[in-house]
Amino acid sequence: VENQSRPIPNKTSVDNAGVSAWNPFNPSHGWWAVAVCFAISTTLVGFSTYTFALFGDEMAAEFGWTRTQINASLSFLAVGQILGPFLGRVIDLRGPRVIVAVCVGLTASSYLVRPMMTELWHWYALSFIQYAGFSATMTPVGRIVGLWFPKARGRVMGVAMMGNNFGGVVLPGIVGAVIAYGGWQTGYYLQGLLTSFIAITVLVALREPKIEPILQGTDSNEFEGTIPSRENLPGMEMSQAIRSKNLYMLLYILLVGATPFASLLPQLISHYVNEGISSTA
Repeated sequence: VENQSRPIPNKTSVDNAGVSAWNPFNPSHGWWAVAVCFAISTTLVGFSTYTFALFGDEMAAEFGWTRTQINASLSFLAVGQILGPFLGRVIDLRGPRVIVAVCVGLTASSYLVRPMMTELWHWYALSFIQYAGFSATMTPVGRIVGLWFPKARGRVMGVAMMGNNFGGVVLPGIVGAVIAYGGWQTGYYLQGLLTSFIAITVLVALREPKIEPILQGTDSNEFEGTIPSRENLPGMEMSQAIRSKNLYMLLYILLVGATPFASLLPQLISHYVNEGISSTA
């Protein structure tokens, strides 16, 4: 019986020869990438939402700005939401590592420069930069988790996004103590340095599994070509997604959930301080 050649199916794998399973530069599992996604959401959401009021009250006292003027900067959060689909397209083509590192670096730079601001427009300009980088918070998570954990996507996604609330539990107390003893400028330097560290970890460990090429079983045993990784991803094409009612239902749910999160949580600490509770409590 004559053997007929058939292509060997694609699968994700990593060359692990002589490499530790916990080496972030050439990982054999996706937990390094999940840890980075967790750290991104911890710092970006924690610093932009939960510690916001700690700085607002201090700057209002120093510069004479009203809370309305300070809180208006939260409207720039829409910038990150608008940029999200465009960055997602670039991530699909080029991978998330460099794009996400640049976005997180933008947010870090906005924190590091804020101690030098003197005018209200400085505050708005730096807030614009901060929230432009904020678009990297959720954009890469679905792709990373889907590639590394296709059979446990929901569970691992929950672990990766736990950082949203973990930052709210841990960071306000730390930043509040730093502001109380070193001033709001020191607090922003701390946030900038921590976020810069996260940008470095993105460059090191936010990696996707490698895609093996299709091997054509010809007599010469040659490769006929390599399937680009984006063609091997599960899910819908964009043209299919925009015709799906599930997409619009999901967008509606995210909008309903994110609106109170983004509008009320940044004001909680100010409310508690007004009620007589210390910001470092």
